[in-house]
Amino acid sequence: RDVAWAALVVATAYVAAWRWLRDSGEPPRGSSRLGLQLPGHQAGIAVQALALSPDGRAVVYVGAGGAGPLYFVRRLYVRRLDAPAARALAGTEGAYAPAVSPDGRWVAFLAEGRLKKVPLDGGAPVVLADVPDFGIVPTLSWGGDVIVFEGRGSALYRVPAEGGRPEPFLTSDSAGAGIAYTAPEWLPGGRAGLVTVWRDSGARGVAAVPLDSRGAAGGARLLVRDAVSPRYVAGHLLYATLDGAVFRAPFDPTALRLTGPPAPVLAGVTINWRSAQLAVSETGTLVYLPDSLGANGLAVLARDGAVRPLPLPGAPRQRYVFGPRFSPDGRRVAVPLSTGGATNVASTAIWVLDVEDSTFTRVGGGPGPPEWMPDGRRLSYPARAPERGRYRFYAIRPDGGEREPLPTPALAGQPQLHSWGPDGRWLVVSEGRGSSVYSGGQFDLRRVDLPDGRDGGGGARPVVATPADERAPAVSPDGRWLAYVSFETGRYEVYVRALDAAGGRWQVSAGGGLEPRWARDGAELFYRTGDELVAARVRTAPTFAVAARTPLFRLADPPSIFSTNYDPHPDGRRFVARWRGASDDVAVVLDWFADWGAGRAGR
Repeated sequence: RDVAWAALVVATAYVAAWRWLRDSGEPPRGSSRLGLQLPGHQAGIAVQALALSPDGRAVVYVGAGGAGPLYFVRRLYVRRLDAPAARALAGTEGAYAPAVSPDGRWVAFLAEGRLKKVPLDGGAPVVLADVPDFGIVPTLSWGGDVIVFEGRGSALYRVPAEGGRPEPFLTSDSAGAGIAYTAPEWLPGGRAGLVTVWRDSGARGVAAVPLDSRGAAGGARLLVRDAVSPRYVAGHLLYATLDGAVFRAPFDPTALRLTGPPAPVLAGVTINWRSAQLAVSETGTLVYLPDSLGANGLAVLARDGAVRPLPLPGAPRQRYVFGPRFSPDGRRVAVPLSTGGATNVASTAIWVLDVEDSTFTRVGGGPGPPEWMPDGRRLSYPARAPERGRYRFYAIRPDGGEREPLPTPALAGQPQLHSWGPDGRWLVVSEGRGSSVYSGGQFDLRRVDLPDGRDGGGGARPVVATPADERAPAVSPDGRWLAYVSFETGRYEVYVRALDAAGGRWQVSAGGGLEPRWARDGAELFYRTGDELVAARVRTAPTFAVAARTPLFRLADPPSIFSTNYDPHPDGRRFVARWRGASDDVAVVLDWFADWGAGRAGR
């Protein structure tokens, strides 16, 4: 009866909201709440994933395509609150950071090295500017006749809404080294903006930035410490904290100062790479991604669909995990875990969980994804080397202790994932061609050999190095084959390459693939296609071949090009995977201002 009553309440709220939207009448007094259900692979896959039309009637979000396509083929979707389903906006493939124009007719976004806009009701996109490098975590806002976005080096740039050359608006050079700016918000009148200020130390805060008569930015004025994602609505500054709480404080947009104390108005909002996943319209409609959508847990999943959540340290709202790895004996799981959210790299360390008795130990190391070395006695991970701009591999015991450098050569490019050969004397690593794993650059695969003690040996050499992006190496248990992903066809696919002199290469996935991992017997290769985990049965004699592909089950957490977020158990029947809450709803609150007595925007 409780379930039926809850369903009736949601249905009643939805009908009331739909009637208000249809009839353009006034909403009922007090807020109304409902949820928009999205497929798991469409929920919040980009940093700034949500936008609202000014009238609050259309939600724009970043998601993947329909059945079967790869997660990283992003595009924009529009879901009108009076419509039964979302529709894709054509020509928005690869989109990041949507923002709706003040008149509600256009949606601006970043994609494929360009700033573009597309009609909200559908139509051909228009290129506004070339943006060669906007990184992997961009944010964007549209205020008046100017679009402001986060570009290279976390500086802010602006472009006229009708198009033009990007001009630096606020750069780290203007405030000193170690400063970055994100999440711009244009204030009414266009004479000032709101930004999030970040320092290399991890300190952060929301600041106001005034403009002079020429439109040049003045110095940032700190408003609130330990805050992110500023918004200005209904005479208030709205901001979030990294634990998913949202606050409001009375704000004077002319004097650029707070005029009253803050008050909490919301909790449980997803914080995704320094940005709160919420949007608010001038009419008081609020949409946000609940933190139940966040990747804050682990579970052991069986092939028959049984799920066993694993206990982890830290509060779920402040926890972020990725890249779990079973030990060779299957008794323990190593996982990088942050107890300060996805953006708090300083709090990320490797933890080891005993699967049987549910105890866990903080090992140290991090933040790079670890791998168990073949003998199971140590964990390896990449980290910055003492040499400036270089990286090395380090090893640490699963019970803790001091890390020790492995005798591998220093790498110039930032390493990402790595995989060991069966004898523990060599590994294959994905190495970035740029200076940062988050630069949006390309990766190649290199074999790194440890010295053999006889002739010195050691060194690194290319294994797969083409103009395409190659990532996620996985060496087969017998050391003969290398699985990896490549973007050479215009989408990521899983391939296998022979590591002996004979060479040879075979495509394993069909319709996109990421996150390859071998079964311990070498007879299966697992990978992700969309939100499905697929088992490819393979033959290796007389040559390599894919005998069958079998979808196993769906994982609610979307796949990644940065980490492999599951791992098969040595018995081949179980998997450990990053896990999140069951809800796929985007929360919608109508007439939200009625809850906190702010009145309507503009009054």
